[in-house]
Amino acid sequence: MVDREQRLYLTVLLYLKAGQRDQFHEYERLVKPVIERYGGRFEHVLKPSQVMGSLPMPDEIHLLSFPSEERFQQYRADPNLPGIAHLRAESVAETIIISGVAHQIF
Repeated sequence: MVDREQRLYLTVLLYLKAGQRDQFHEYERLVKPVIERYGGRFEHVLKPSQVMGSLPMPDEIHLLSFPSEERFQQYRADPNLPGIAHLRAESVAETIIISGVAHQIF
């Protein structure tokens, strides 16, 4: 369980449908202000060059963050998301999301 006061980080591996990159980028353009409304940020968007392990190579990796788990859940319930969900559904074949909080390692 995530402490509701800790910033939540999401690593999102995206596998796009063939020929749908432009449609996906339109979805990103429309969803960004919704994410920001809840204090969310695109920390980085990566174009992967190598995978070490058994996962297939994603088309993009998004590193997102939200101020808390609560704000992330509020974003997910935003009434504007259903209106753009078709763009995501038509362009994304698969998504893997890994979420967590930062911690001290030393």
